[in-house]
Amino acid sequence: CPKALTDSELIVTQLTAENNALKHQDPGKQLQITNLQSEVWEFRRSSMLVIWDSTRHLGVLLLDKMPRAESGKDYQLWVVDPQQSAPVSAGVIAPDEKGVLKTHFKPVADVGDAVKFMLSMEKKGGATVREGKIVFGSNK
Repeated sequence: CPKALTDSELIVTQLTAENNALKHQDPGKQLQITNLQSEVWEFRRSSMLVIWDSTRHLGVLLLDKMPRAESGKDYQLWVVDPQQSAPVSAGVIAPDEKGVLKTHFKPVADVGDAVKFMLSMEKKGGATVREGKIVFGSNK
């Protein structure tokens, strides 16, 4: 009898299928997959997966086992482009009550191809410039 998949395993399976479907539509498409673990103690069991489409400059974000944001704070996703002086916001994000989130995102400004990703804890409603604690940062 097959083992039941967890929510996060199901989402990773769905993202893998979406990724494969995109590659079949356009085999030349440049997709970057970044799987991150946090170095912050409270997030040691959490995970962050980003699939980035460098052709269309948009991505898919998957978070799993995320703690609730601190009171008066929100999580905010950032795209780090070495050609820009500061990280570019990709929006405020809100995992569900189980700490899971799957969402599409697009940075508020154009970014180049060699990008990294960060997740920070910002003031409620987000910030135009990253000020808060980084809970995930790209390891590339």
